[in-house]
Amino acid sequence: MVEANQFAATASGTVTSLSIYLDSSNQASALGLALYRDAAGVPGSLIAHGSLPTVQNGAWNSVAIPPTSLVAGTRYWIARLSTSGGDLVTRITSTQPSPDRVDIRVTTTFPATFSPGASYPHRTSMYAR
Repeated sequence: MVEANQFAATASGTVTSLSIYLDSSNQASALGLALYRDAAGVPGSLIAHGSLPTVQNGAWNSVAIPPTSLVAGTRYWIARLSTSGGDLVTRITSTQPSPDRVDIRVTTTFPATFSPGASYPHRTSMYAR
């Protein structure tokens, strides 16, 4: 299942990678990360995505994406997806007010347009660079 967290770009510029911290108990052996536009407070259209064929648990994992321009102060969403091996287990902060969103479809790829479903009150450790 695709899950996403919202963030606001702190500066304008071009990003070429997305990163996620995986918990030491992570079960996924491969993953994908994607960048979505914000659509009135929920993930909207897919901007860029990349994949990682192997992962390292208890560490930051980075995925290359095509060069993508972000605008300071604009809200975006970073999405995550286990592509092999099991559940993607991340380090989370359960007290964050900015929820994550899941896509209502069960899929093995990132959809061109996100279909937001449930919301959970936690933020996974991810960033765009």
